[in-house]
Formats: sequence, structure tokens, C-alpha cells
Amino acid sequence: MTSAVKIINKVFNVNAPKSVQKLGLFKLQPLLNEYKLLYPSYVEVLVNIDQEIKQIVLSEEPIRTGEEIYFSLGSVSFNYKLKSDLTNFDLILLANSLIDTIINNEYESLEL
Repeated sequence: MTSAVKIINKVFNVNAPKSVQKLGLFKLQPLLNEYKLLYPSYVEVLVNIDQEIKQIVLSEEPIRTGEEIYFSLGSVSFNYKLKSDLTNFDLILLANSLIDTIINNEYESLEL
């Protein structure tokens, strides 16, 4: 595991602040296929994030032009223009990570 993946996994996980999780789901997408070891933590965060964010991440429709997602990071707040691109996902790795997450967390069902 590379140092970059170790650092990302330390700060991007289900125990991270929700703002870090939300931002990470968008900003890490372009890196997933180069750093395939990020898929398990990415999927675990995705499964546990708010339904609204899941829908944006997994939607084939782009966020409306000019639409911003508001994040508060501690005492500083930012507006980010975020978009999701499903072509960033390796669907087999995504599915395998999803299966592992379901089994490891003993989920009976998922609402995606």
C-alpha cells in the first residue's frame, strides 16, 4: 500500500467528519482507478453517507450548472462546485467492494 493510500485511508473513512466524507466522495473519484486500494473505504463511506449525497454521486445526470454544495469545515465554510462522473468507477471493483462492505457489516439491505 502506497503512502498516499495510507494517508487517505486515515482521514477518509466512516469515522471522519461528514464534511470530509462528502468532499472525499467527489474529489477521490478521479483517483479510484489509479489507486484501486481506495475502493473499500470509498464504498464504505458511500454506503453510510446521506441519501442526498449518494444520489448525486451515483447519478448519471450532472449537477445543474452553477449548483453548489455547501460544506462547513470547522470554523471555515466553503462553497464547492462538485460533480460526479460515473466513468471514474471500475464497476467490478465497485461491486466487489460493495459486497465486502455488506458482508463485513452484516447488512440485511442497502438503500442506495
